[in-house]
Amino acid sequence: MDEFKCSNCATCCKNIRGFLTEKQKKELRKYSFGALPMVSLIPVERIAFPLWDFEAKKLIKDATEKGIEHKIRPSRAIFDLDSNQAIIVSYSIDSDFCTFMKGNQCQSYEKRGFVCKMFPFQHGPFLKLEEFAINEMFAGCPSMANILDNLEKFDKKKLTMQLKEKFGDSFLSVLQSDLITQWINNMILTLVKEKKIRPAMNYPYDLLLKRIDNSKKIDFMDFLVEIKEMTKEDKDNLIHCFETNHHAKEKVKDDLS
Repeated sequence: MDEFKCSNCATCCKNIRGFLTEKQKKELRKYSFGALPMVSLIPVERIAFPLWDFEAKKLIKDATEKGIEHKIRPSRAIFDLDSNQAIIVSYSIDSDFCTFMKGNQCQSYEKRGFVCKMFPFQHGPFLKLEEFAINEMFAGCPSMANILDNLEKFDKKKLTMQLKEKFGDSFLSVLQSDLITQWINNMILTLVKEKKIRPAMNYPYDLLLKRIDNSKKIDFMDFLVEIKEMTKEDKDNLIHCFETNHHAKEKVKDDLS
C-alpha cells in the first residue's frame, strides 16, 4: 500500500464548504442551535473550514500583517448569562474558497490550522472507533486512490498502525484535533457543573443570536484565564502542546504498546 503524498493540487483549498456528511448536518441542526451550551452562529449550509480560537487569532494577525482579506468569523459560541459575554469557541472562514490561497500556494502555510494539517482526513473517528466508517474519514483527494481500499476495516490496532505509517503527521493532527474537541467539551461541562458559567440554552435562536451580536466577546482560552481557570503561562503551554501534537503522540504510543 502506497504512502499518502500530497500532489499540491490545492483542490482541498478551493472548495471549503460542504464537507459535512448528512448525518453530521442532521445532528448539528438538532443540537447546535440552542439546545446545548455551545451555539452555532452560522447556518449549517455555510459552514466552512473550522478554526479553534487560538488558531484564528494567529491567522488573523498574520493576514493583517500581509494585507489578506481573511473573512474569518466566529462560528460557535457560548453565551454566558452571568458575565453577559459571548465566549467564542471556534471560528470559520466565511468563503467558498480559502482566502489564504494565492494561485496554488498558501500564504500562511506555517500558521495553518488543524483542518489543513490533518488533510486528507476530513473527520477524525478516533474517539469513537466503534462507530467509524472508513469512507467517511477522508475528503475527496485524488492522491487517495491507491490507499483507501487497502486500509484495515476491522482490527482497530492494525488500522491505527496503518494510518500512522501511511499518513504520518496528518494522522497525528486529526487525532490531536479530536483530543482538543474532547478537552473543550469536558472543560465546558466542568465549568457548568462548577457554576463558573451559566450558558443560555433553549432560548429562541434569533433572540439568542441578537444577544450574542450585542454582547462583549471573548475567546474561550482567554476566558479561562480571565476566570482564573488557568494562568496565561498555562494557556500558552497548552496551546504549544496542541500545536505540536503532544497528546496525539502519547495516545498513539499507549494504543500501540
